[in-house]
Amino acid sequence: MFFPKKRKTQLAIVVTALVAFFPGSYMAQGAATTNLTFIVNPYTGGLLISVPIAAGLGSLESPETVTAVTGQLESVTVTDTRRGGPLRAWTASAISTDLITGTDSLTATTIGYSAGLPTVVSGTAGVTELTQNDLSTTQPVQKGSSTLGNHIVSWKPKLSVGLKYQQAAGTYVGVLTHSVA
Repeated sequence: MFFPKKRKTQLAIVVTALVAFFPGSYMAQGAATTNLTFIVNPYTGGLLISVPIAAGLGSLESPETVTAVTGQLESVTVTDTRRGGPLRAWTASAISTDLITGTDSLTATTIGYSAGLPTVVSGTAGVTELTQNDLSTTQPVQKGSSTLGNHIVSWKPKLSVGLKYQQAAGTYVGVLTHSVA
């Protein structure tokens, strides 16, 4: 038995399918195209360390005995945005020059560094604090060993400087360098 209404429905489905399959044949004469551009920028992540620009360790009178002066620095921060496996390790290190004045010096062998407890600012990181008693050579001060993905770790180290008996008066100046690898 023939149903005209059903046949028109089938014909409409076939025409719609053909237009969908061959869209260019159905496009209007006034059609235009758009060129698309997509840029992939170089990856700039990495392992960075930021440190205070300057620090003062205070002052005292020339000591009558051998003593040490201590001072706390502002935050030292490691930012790890490297690619690679989920578990990445890093070591932050420090080295100092001798502290010198016009007539005397305090050698870097008398400078101690206590990193203090690290604060994980963001991400996941297991960090071990290290204490050093001699910064005349590069020494590890913090170790990130169980880190996971991108993270930021910060700490406020304490420095101690050994003074000799009747240390010469003056302003002693030196440079403390941090690095991370």
